[in-house]
Amino acid sequence: VVERELARQGQVFYIVPRVSMIAEAKETLQELLPDIRVMSAHGRLTGQQQEDVMETFAAGDCDVLVCTTIVEAGLDLPRVNTIVIDNVQMFGLATLYQLRGRVGRSDKEAYAY
Repeated sequence: VVERELARQGQVFYIVPRVSMIAEAKETLQELLPDIRVMSAHGRLTGQQQEDVMETFAAGDCDVLVCTTIVEAGLDLPRVNTIVIDNVQMFGLATLYQLRGRVGRSDKEAYAY
């Protein structure tokens, strides 16, 4: 999934339900796909740290952003056309709908897993 999106010159959101799950998800992704650039974001970062991560991701200097639902509001990143939601059963339907709206903001087909 990730490799296919990167082959299209895109980026991926990898969403986890808890901040405590970010490190493990990031580590797993880097083990499976050692050549990808992975960053993480969550609501416990300072405002400046969040801004720095998002600017780096928006600039295309990162392939996958592992994060919590922090991305569900206010982002318009046209290169992000795939979203992977881990432990989907831990999210409400409204949250999933909002998250799905974060991808597919360009002329490329979007995917949600």
